[in-house]
Amino acid sequence: MLKTITNLGEVLNKAEQKTINGGQIQCPRGTVLRCNWLGCWCEAEIDDRPDER
Repeated sequence: MLKTITNLGEVLNKAEQKTINGGQIQCPRGTVLRCNWLGCWCEAEIDDRPDER
């Protein structure tokens, strides 16, 4: 289930993180799934497009 000790220092891709962290995390509308070596969480989606006024 977990990566071997020699691979723990490597960054896992999102699919591996979701598997290790118990499967797909459903984020509410307006949030996105963010992951790092500690786990995955939902974070507010940042809209960096310029305003159209």
